[in-house]
Amino acid sequence: MDMEKFTPLEGLMKLLDSTSRKPIVHKIPKSYKKQYQEVFKKLDIDEDYQEDFFINYDGVVASCESFFKRHPKYHVVRDFMDDVLVLWHKFDKRDENLIIYRPEVVLMVVLFAKANGCTDFEQYADFWLRNNLYFQYLLPGMPEPKHMITSETIRTICTIVKDEDMDDLFKAYFGEVRNFMKEVTHDYKDLPPCIFDEVTGDKVDFLSTFGFDGQEIRASSQEGKVSRKCKRHGVSLYACECNTVLAAMCVNKKNQELSSFFKMYSSIMGVFEDHLVISDSLNARKDFFDFCDFYGIDYCMPIKAAYGLKPLFNKFNEFFTEENLNTLESHEILTQSHNSLEHGRYETVTYTLVSIKHFDKDLLPSQRIKCVLRRVKTSQRVVKTATKEEQAKLKPTTEVHYYVLSLDFCNATLLQAIHSIGVHWNYEAHHNILDTVLLQDMQAVSTDNTASFIIKSNKMVFNLLTYVRARTTRTTPKGAVKVPSYKQVMAKMSNPLTAFKYFIDYFLDRPETESAQEQA
Repeated sequence: MDMEKFTPLEGLMKLLDSTSRKPIVHKIPKSYKKQYQEVFKKLDIDEDYQEDFFINYDGVVASCESFFKRHPKYHVVRDFMDDVLVLWHKFDKRDENLIIYRPEVVLMVVLFAKANGCTDFEQYADFWLRNNLYFQYLLPGMPEPKHMITSETIRTICTIVKDEDMDDLFKAYFGEVRNFMKEVTHDYKDLPPCIFDEVTGDKVDFLSTFGFDGQEIRASSQEGKVSRKCKRHGVSLYACECNTVLAAMCVNKKNQELSSFFKMYSSIMGVFEDHLVISDSLNARKDFFDFCDFYGIDYCMPIKAAYGLKPLFNKFNEFFTEENLNTLESHEILTQSHNSLEHGRYETVTYTLVSIKHFDKDLLPSQRIKCVLRRVKTSQRVVKTATKEEQAKLKPTTEVHYYVLSLDFCNATLLQAIHSIGVHWNYEAHHNILDTVLLQDMQAVSTDNTASFIIKSNKMVFNLLTYVRARTTRTTPKGAVKVPSYKQVMAKMSNPLTAFKYFIDYFLDRPETESAQEQA
């Protein structure tokens, strides 16, 4: 063996890969009961809680032992823990012989805690205490009960790894669209159900829609900056139909979204085929179009009178007039509209698609742009108790948006644009879940590593919760679809055994995991 090329860590990983990685379930020593009694006394835990704990002690032990018999593939979660250990090993300066709190154990407990609704390091430490007996079974390397962890220890261990080094872990275990999420039928109201080939008449699937956008963490700050206006931002690349975060980055400024997209997209390049990219008008810049042109990426991008595109925007306004549109031949213009009554408003949305040949190419940010879409949304407030005179005073509001597309001018492109514009709001809904359920906005972070960990771990848990939400969606005998809320999903995850089962299902549903099982 060439000793110059051999390292102990690589040798250890080769040994693990060459043998069965299925661990042996260990038994809980009887001395643990006494340790729990001493810990509860030291921490001055409520007597009622202690009484309930010891009444349920034997039942928890029995349920844990039964769990491993019913779920023999639990080793996939521990494979994830092995990779966490390898990643943290590069940064953890602690003496390996003296380590009590192993990084893979701490990270797993934090993910369990987040999935259960915990939102800060103090709550993670409390979760460690309350569910310690379960974790003695579930997580190999869990320290004895006498070693209860503090919030500062959790913070220190979790924030060792840098932002870029967390990317590989996220991509490998959480940044993939699960097979089940691909199979779920998405019923988007007022959106076309599918595309039909104009020549053969065959049904054609939509291109997948990837959206990217940034989100400010309002309670955050930047280390070394006096101004509290200097916030941290999390940027995500999002598979809109499947509600899955594909990649995430932590940046210091809102205008760094585009450069983050270049890095995130490059990291997943070649993994996904037949997709289209959409974002907000902030990112419709020359750099974006040049990047898409270089890699042949299709897009549907909104255009506003900013970032050097004001002349083009003005031309769109001049062209899309009723008088001008009426002069076009039927084959030169495609339209579609739909009406809806929701939340006390009657809305009419009209889409108009024309070829780019009607515009000066010198004004275009890219020569790959093939058509332009106008979206007009008219909204009229409806008050049931209002008289005709009062209703007449409520004037409608109109919004006009323009989009440029790299797809050929045809009816299929019109339907694709309507679909992509509709589903791209899913990543805005994902921002709302992070703020209202995981309370990301309330995370008072300042250092780079802490902000990165909060953002990446929240995305991990969001993908897991979304998967569990899809798995627990039910259809009633009458055909009504019952979709649980994210808080209801968290309630399902309150039992660590149930949560562990969903972790198993989530990791097993990875495409390469299934292919590896078939080969085996």
